[in-house]
Amino acid sequence: MYLAGQRPKDGTVLKYKSQLGTDLSTDQGYDAAKLCAFRLLSVLHAAAHGLDNVEHILKLIVFVNMGL
Repeated sequence: MYLAGQRPKDGTVLKYKSQLGTDLSTDQGYDAAKLCAFRLLSVLHAAAHGLDNVEHILKLIVFVNMGL
C-alpha cells in the first residue's frame, strides 16, 4: 500500500497554510506535522481494516515547507 500527500487539515479545513520559521512557530509546525501523521494513520487504518493488520511501515519521508 502506498500513501502520500497528506496536508495539515482538521476535518476538511486546512489549518496551517504558511511556512515554518516565517509565519509559523516551531510549536505550530509540530502541530501541523502531528495532524498529517494522524491523517495518514487514519487512512491506513481504514484501508487495512485496522492497524493490527499492518505488519510494518517500509519507508516514511516527510517534507517541511520552511522559510529562511
